[in-house]
Amino acid sequence: KMIKTFPDGEIHSKSLTKAITNAQKMVEATNFDVRKQLIEYDDVLRQQREVFFERREQILNGEPKELYSLIKKNIMEYVDDKFNVFKDKKELCGYLNETLKTVDLHDRTYKTAKDVFVWRESMDLEQLQGEVWNYFKKLIMAEDKNAFDMACLISKNQMLYTYDYFWQVHINDMDKLKSEISLRSYAQKKPAVEYAEEGFEMFDNMIHEIDTQIVQTLFLLRPVIVIEK
Repeated sequence: KMIKTFPDGEIHSKSLTKAITNAQKMVEATNFDVRKQLIEYDDVLRQQREVFFERREQILNGEPKELYSLIKKNIMEYVDDKFNVFKDKKELCGYLNETLKTVDLHDRTYKTAKDVFVWRESMDLEQLQGEVWNYFKKLIMAEDKNAFDMACLISKNQMLYTYDYFWQVHINDMDKLKSEISLRSYAQKKPAVEYAEEGFEMFDNMIHEIDTQIVQTLFLLRPVIVIEK
């Protein structure tokens, strides 16, 4: 009795019409949630992209003196980070001697700093940072202006390469995270929230890896000035 059939073949039912209407609303709501979620995903990447390219822009447009300050800041923060990780400061100095390798220009082999950095009881963080920085300047930032400019140019290119490499890896990792997160909605978890939290943690780790890689690579760079006779 609830279904009426008209001569033109159309079927009219209040219950059926209501069910279809409800189904349409559910589909629209689902589509809205999907679009909203995609926007939230994009917003996370947008924020990361802004921070990342602002840092990269400082390197790209940096003049030699600005790069000099940026390199010094990176090295100081690198030592500060390791200083907080190692409780035994003698082990810290051993780590710095081992990781801050240089290249021997004669036989082109990697050389460790050996006993360049030695912890003394009277030392503190600031003194250790100063020793690492002075060692770096002695290796690369020569007093000669040509050597200084060349060192800054080489450093700039290396830093940009490091940034670009890690950014591509990060983008791929974020895509993988998005796929994994979508499955968690079935576990009554909010995908967008988890994506943002884990995404920003991954971003922080990437920046840390970039800074570490840059410092360790900078010690390998050795500008060579060729004087034409």
